[in-house]
Amino acid sequence: MKDQPFKSFFQNLILNCKTEILLGILFLSVAIIKQSVPKLSQLVNQFLYSYFTDDRIALASNIMAIFIGIYFAVLLVIVASRTSITKEMLEKCADKQLSDSMYFGTTICLLFVLISVFAPTDSLWCKYLLFSLLIISITFFIKYSFLIIRLFHINVDAMIKEIDEEEKNATKTMVLLEEIRDTLKKQ
Repeated sequence: MKDQPFKSFFQNLILNCKTEILLGILFLSVAIIKQSVPKLSQLVNQFLYSYFTDDRIALASNIMAIFIGIYFAVLLVIVASRTSITKEMLEKCADKQLSDSMYFGTTICLLFVLISVFAPTDSLWCKYLLFSLLIISITFFIKYSFLIIRLFHINVDAMIKEIDEEEKNATKTMVLLEEIRDTLKKQ
């Protein structure tokens, strides 16, 4: 039973992060293949040195920090609000996808920031790793954005249901009050 949390962790990782895992495998494959294919190696190296400069790495690091802030801001808003959306989210299992996306996305962004700050960014392996993490973190953020939009739609649907119920209750109350008024007038 001790390995259950790790099993659950890896099941969630595989279930909710298929695209990102495939991207990681793709980048790892290119890193391995480029060692034996000189043209590919030259092309990748040229791209990384010309495009992935220190200024762009610093800018990407700032963007990752903003992503982390957005992840936590949205999380805090969701946690702080107790509405009917919580029930809807739990019914549609959106909470697990959202939390996994936030967790793994934040981890990748944080890893990018730490490597860009503490590792020698002039080395080719570091540029390649940062580029890979950048693409994967952007993918996580896009997925997270879609989940937030989905959550918004769930929230709007829940609000419409609540408003309809309130209107029905208000109508019932008005009908009862009119009946009471008519009964009192007759007496």
